Amino acid sequence: MNWHLLPLSEIAHLLSTNPSGIDAVRASQRLHEHGKNQIEDKKRRLFCRCYYISY
Repeated sequence: MNWHLLPLSEIAHLLSTNPSGIDAVRASQRLHEHGKNQIEDKKRRLFCRCYYISY
């Protein structure tokens, strides 16, 4: 979908929100349904460990 071509009012309608945001009840429902809006951190491999493993 070309979101950038749609008027803001239509985008807000499609996302079930409004220009001022969602109310606390709807935010709570979305939090319960989808969980927190965060990216999980993955363990990073250190360069020296990767080097050691490869040889």
